[in-house]
Amino acid sequence: VRGDGQAYLTCSEDGTARLYRTGGELSAVLHGHSDVVTAAVFSRDGALILTTARDHTACLWSAQGHKLRT
Repeated sequence: VRGDGQAYLTCSEDGTARLYRTGGELSAVLHGHSDVVTAAVFSRDGALILTTARDHTACLWSAQGHKLRT
């Protein structure tokens, strides 16, 4: 859950993470891994998202779900 309580993340076995607004509205699907996503967290200020997966990669995303770096 983001620090302001307005969004949350889920991990998936299909290699994606999902960003939702608190009301349950899907905001973005984060495509960037080729295996199960094992963790998805917001930065302290809520501006960034970090995901990790069993494919031994980590991806950095904007809070809107745009991939910045692998």
